[in-house]
Amino acid sequence: MRRALVWLALAAAPPALAQDADAADPAAEPSIIAPLAAKSLLLDLAWAGKRVFAVGERGHVLYSDDAAATWTQVQVPGSANLTAVYFSDDQHGCAVGHVEMILCTFDGGANWTLSHFTPENTQPLLDVWFADGLRGLAVGAYGVIYSTADGGKVWSQVPFEPAPLPDAPKVEVSEDDMEAGVHLGFQFPPNRIAPRPGLAPR
Repeated sequence: MRRALVWLALAAAPPALAQDADAADPAAEPSIIAPLAAKSLLLDLAWAGKRVFAVGERGHVLYSDDAAATWTQVQVPGSANLTAVYFSDDQHGCAVGHVEMILCTFDGGANWTLSHFTPENTQPLLDVWFADGLRGLAVGAYGVIYSTADGGKVWSQVPFEPAPLPDAPKVEVSEDDMEAGVHLGFQFPPNRIAPRPGLAPR
């Protein structure tokens, strides 16, 4: 069961954002097949039927068909660090990472598509989850949330501006803080997703 620090509900998505990657950005370059990729920093695992996938630094995506005894790297159309991966079934999965990169596969991990990429936003996406084969969420630093309703082909940003708790103490801004430009607003950086009660986690 995947741990979660926030609870999120799926909602209707606003109009889709532009999905085109800047080909000049290094993170948009395909990952490099590395002989020692299995020994690199890998940050998340997900089962796709009997196959297990691992993702990590430099856009490394690897799979194992023998319970992690051996690994095979798959080349993907991005080289940003990947932080999380999730499969809704044995064919459909998505991985997320830095510069808001989202890679998705629709054929069991044989091929991956760059479905979302914003090089102007350097913050990472930290988790991804699907309620079913179509509806999914990706969350990341600074309260960034994206949703998809078509299995990961198109992602749309969802506003996330929770109100402070009713009994939360009021923050007084000092003159020094104002001069230093310190941001004292309420920030809720989601870094894990948990399904609402009634939806069994994978």
